[in-house]
Amino acid sequence: MPDPIRPRITLKARRRIAENQVFDVFFDHIVEEGGAEVPAYLVVAPKAVAGDLITGVSVLPVMQGRIGLLRVHRHAIGGLAWEVPRGFVDAGESPLAAARRELEEETGLNVMPDRVQDAGRMTPEAGILAARVALFIARDCQPVRAFGAGEIGHTEFVWFTLEESFAMVRKSEIQDPSTLVLLYRLALDGAA
Repeated sequence: MPDPIRPRITLKARRRIAENQVFDVFFDHIVEEGGAEVPAYLVVAPKAVAGDLITGVSVLPVMQGRIGLLRVHRHAIGGLAWEVPRGFVDAGESPLAAARRELEEETGLNVMPDRVQDAGRMTPEAGILAARVALFIARDCQPVRAFGAGEIGHTEFVWFTLEESFAMVRKSEIQDPSTLVLLYRLALDGAA
């Protein structure tokens, strides 16, 4: 018997309207059981997808009781943001391997696989993005090189106490969903 709360939606047609090396952008023509119809429902779908729609990773680095955050200029919002290191899962790469790779690429830190805690999954924008983000907490990180702003928009990498980071949340200085969820998870699990 169908779930009376869950609408049944049928995809009638899909039209790609744009793409780049990472994303396909579609207009989906969808029809809900009962007749409601949307002829151009916007869907953004990453091209590389691991199991369970995992397309990206976010990792919270922890070292000596402090957490590391990146200061990044985000073109889409026209400003700077404090965020955890994050990125896409490459084709054939596990989420854990992607998290360790992104951590080193973006911060110069390494972490042993057994010191990486799986912190769950997050859907960054389920209304548009066909994607989930795997979340990780990397404990006992070790520097392998100095931070270098190697990616466009990355300006600095700074260590904060958990209390300082929550003060930043209260002042809306941290707004990134992955970062917020990871800070919450770290606090729930017994801090840094």
